[in-house]
Amino acid sequence: MRGPAADAAVLLGAVDAMAAELGVAVERIDPLHAPAVRAAVRAALPAGQFDLAAHRGRALRRPDVVALLRPYR
Repeated sequence: MRGPAADAAVLLGAVDAMAAELGVAVERIDPLHAPAVRAAVRAALPAGQFDLAAHRGRALRRPDVVALLRPYR
C-alpha cells in the first residue's frame, strides 16, 4: 500500500527506530503531538496497515527514509 498515510506510517516507524537508537521515545520528546499524529495516521489506514507499514519503516536505512520523503518536498 502506498500513499501519504501509508508513507507517514512508514516514516513513523523509521522515527521510532532512530529515536530508539538514541535511547529515547518519540512520545517523551513530543508528548502532545506524537500520539495525535500516530492516531491520525492509524485512523487514515485500513485495519492492520499501520502496524505493517510502521514495521517496514523500522527497517529502513537513512538513505531510504530520504528517498521516501523526496516526493513530499
